[in-house]
Amino acid sequence: MDSQLPDEYDSIHRALEPFWGMDPVELVKIQAEHETRMDTYTILKNETHDTHLYSTSFSDPENWEQKNLLRGLEGILKLLDPVEPALRSFRATFSPHFEPSLLSDYHIKNSFIDAASAGKYVNTSNLPEAQNFGFASACAPGSPGRSLDQPINSSFHSLPRTRRTFIYNHRSSMDPCENPYLFDHHTLHVTKLDSVTAHPTLAPQFSFSSTPLYLDIPLPSFFGWVADDTIEDPLKWESKKDERLRWRGNN
Repeated sequence: MDSQLPDEYDSIHRALEPFWGMDPVELVKIQAEHETRMDTYTILKNETHDTHLYSTSFSDPENWEQKNLLRGLEGILKLLDPVEPALRSFRATFSPHFEPSLLSDYHIKNSFIDAASAGKYVNTSNLPEAQNFGFASACAPGSPGRSLDQPINSSFHSLPRTRRTFIYNHRSSMDPCENPYLFDHHTLHVTKLDSVTAHPTLAPQFSFSSTPLYLDIPLPSFFGWVADDTIEDPLKWESKKDERLRWRGNN
C-alpha cells in the first residue's frame, strides 16, 4: 500500500524531538517569554475558556489588520474545534508569516536531541554559544553546507551545475546543508543571506512552513488552500506544453 502517513509522522517526530530534551519547567518559561516576540500571536485554552486568541505582539500594532497579521487564526481554531473537549489547558504561540524565522544552531539543537535520546534534560545554563555563520550555523561541521567555518552570506556562490543528476533522496535534495546550491538559488535564503542569525536556544513557535535549518514547528492548516473546483476552465494536462512550474502560493 502506498501511504504517506509514515513520512508525515516522521516529520512530526523531527519537529518535536528537540523539545523532549528540555525540562518542562524551562520550556514553559521560554514559551511565556516567546509570547512577547515581535510578530507573533498566542492562543490559549484553560479550565474556564475554550481555545481562543490570548495575546498579540506586533511590531506595527496600528496596522496589523492591513498586514493581515492574524492570518490563519480562524482556520487553526476550526481545526481544533472537533477535538476541543479532549484538549487539556495549553498555550501556543504562532508566527503569522509564510516563512520560518527561528534559525537553529547545529550544536545547540543537537544538544537537546542527544539529551532526549538519553531520556535526560539539557542544562540550559551550559549551552554552547550560538555560532554566527549565517545559514551555515544550522549545518553540521564538515557537511557540504559548512565545509569551512565561514558565514554563508551574499558573497557565497555555489558551483554552477554542468549536468543533470538523479534525485535519490528527496529530503536531502531539499536540505541546503546537503545541497548548498539552494543557498543562492532559493528566495527564502537569498533575501536573508546577510541578516539571518541563529536562535540562541529552543523556542516553541508554530509556523506555516519550516525547513531542516529552522526550529519552527510546522502546523497543519487549510490557510491558502484552494479547491480544484474553484478554478474556471482548467487547462488539460495534455495541453500544458511549458515544462516550467510557477508557484502561486496556494495549492
